[in-house]
Amino acid sequence: MSKLAHSNDETMRRIEIDAALRNGDTDMVAAAFEELEEQRNDLLEALITALPYVEASEGDPCYRPGSVSRVAKSMRAAIILTIGENP
Repeated sequence: MSKLAHSNDETMRRIEIDAALRNGDTDMVAAAFEELEEQRNDLLEALITALPYVEASEGDPCYRPGSVSRVAKSMRAAIILTIGENP
C-alpha cells in the first residue's frame, strides 16, 4: 500500500470515528477503542522487547555520549506510564 493510500485510509477512518462520536454510535466507538487498545499493546510489547537491546548499546562509541541513555530513559518512562511499573 502506498503512503498516500495509507494516509487516505487513516483520514477516512478518523472521519468515520468522528461521525460515530457525534452520532452516538457506541458500537463504532467501542470498536475504535478496541483497535487502539490492540495497537497500544503491540507498541508496548515492542518497547519492552527493544529496551534491553537499547540499554546494551550504551557506551557504544558509534553513538554520541548520553544519546542511548536518553532514549532508554524515554522508553522506560513510556512503559512505566502504561503499566505502572519498571520493566
